Amino acid sequence: MDEVEQLKRLVESDLSASDKMAIARVRHNLMAHAEGSKRSSRRRRLALVSGAAIASAAAAALVLGLVVLPGAHLPTASAAVVRVLDDAISAHQEITMQTGTGEYLRTRLVEVTWSAAYDGKRNVDKDSAGRPFAWKERHISTVWSPSDPHDQWVARDQVHSFGFLSPKARHLVDPDLDETWRAADGDFGPHWRYPQAADFSSYPRDPDALLDRLRTDGEGADNAVFEHVSGLLLEPGLPDDLRVAILEAMKLLPDIELKNDVSLPGHRSGVGLSIEDEDALVFDPVSGRFLGELSTTENPFAADEPVRFATFDQRAVSVSSVPLEAAQRLSLPASR
Repeated sequence: MDEVEQLKRLVESDLSASDKMAIARVRHNLMAHAEGSKRSSRRRRLALVSGAAIASAAAAALVLGLVVLPGAHLPTASAAVVRVLDDAISAHQEITMQTGTGEYLRTRLVEVTWSAAYDGKRNVDKDSAGRPFAWKERHISTVWSPSDPHDQWVARDQVHSFGFLSPKARHLVDPDLDETWRAADGDFGPHWRYPQAADFSSYPRDPDALLDRLRTDGEGADNAVFEHVSGLLLEPGLPDDLRVAILEAMKLLPDIELKNDVSLPGHRSGVGLSIEDEDALVFDPVSGRFLGELSTTENPFAADEPVRFATFDQRAVSVSSVPLEAAQRLSLPASR
């Protein structure tokens, strides 16, 4: 691939709409309901670049001494966005390097989501006093991965519903959950609700190839790519090398916007990255660490709260802090 073709690839994008079916059940997640209608209104956009403009860009690159080699990848995001991603890569690599022999890497994901019950016309159900059947659900997933991947892994899953706007909505939710599982090689079996390391083997680690794969999955739309990588970065079982490759590939997305003073509940203000009206990925402006995700959807039940947010934390811990005791529930349930 010559310089002109390389630069053409970096500046052209074919952005198509990303439709999602609304969840077809009476009680479903409010976030999915809101985003389903939001994404359906997106228009197809096509960025056109003239041959003269491409040639001019290639000439400018050569004047600056920039050599585009086959397989090389050049950032097309803004310099400010690239700095945030570089800091995130450095922060993640520092965390993984701190995990010494016999220690564990603890990954903790906390998701808080507003949910509601809907009738057949997709209106929110209400009690006789006019209070909506709405509540919050907190889902905590913690995975302890050993420095030797063949050792025992531990995973804890906790779900708690709270903040009911109508007391009668309590009977609509499932009982609280608190389960701890252990498995060699991180193989928790088919009942574990999160992907495991082996499930990511098909993702390329080269940023260019990875972006091609993500664009194929998203039918060419970069906002769909951003939504996909957001979900991947929140996966507790995401392999370290793929996490770094994703952050590198994000530098190749020209439409990522930087948002200052984005606040996740429980954290100081961070910097957010987003495309169009996608949820924002939040990073610590000092350490560079990935902090989580913040919904940009308006909350119809609590205007001062996000309709959904997720906090993400990784750190090296000693084996003494890992719940390996026999008192924990370590066997897989028969069904979910």
